[in-house]
Amino acid sequence: ILATRQFSAAPASKDGREVVTYLGLNNLSDNPGAVKRGRRVGRGIGSSKGKTCGRGHKGQKARAGGGVSPLFEGGQTKFYKRIPKRGFKNNHAEAMVPLNVGTLQDYIDMGRLTPPSGDEDPLTMKDLVDAGVTKRSAVKYGIKLLGKG
Repeated sequence: ILATRQFSAAPASKDGREVVTYLGLNNLSDNPGAVKRGRRVGRGIGSSKGKTCGRGHKGQKARAGGGVSPLFEGGQTKFYKRIPKRGFKNNHAEAMVPLNVGTLQDYIDMGRLTPPSGDEDPLTMKDLVDAGVTKRSAVKYGIKLLGKG
């Protein structure tokens, strides 16, 4: 936490301690002259930006909300229309939580996860959540075990 000390001729408190003001969002301010006010347009001929307000006469860019879209290329076929369509997005795909085998091995080496041996039950998602490998709220559809994902 940043703190600025205010020194005055007389201490602010009766017991002689100095007042410390902490820097917070309520007392932040810019340096004087750091922000220049923008020119107000459409305020008469004496303002140098009156009447057409620097937009010129007529045309698409002079209108309110006017101007071409960022994708417009002057009549040339747009880039996103020139490239071929490829693949699709599966709307029914279920997002699985990725888990690397190396991460699983790290948790076993740390002792936070005990691998099943012999006739024990295999690792469950509850075991992984209890060990802290992933959060319970993150697992919605399951965990996908990856080699090196």
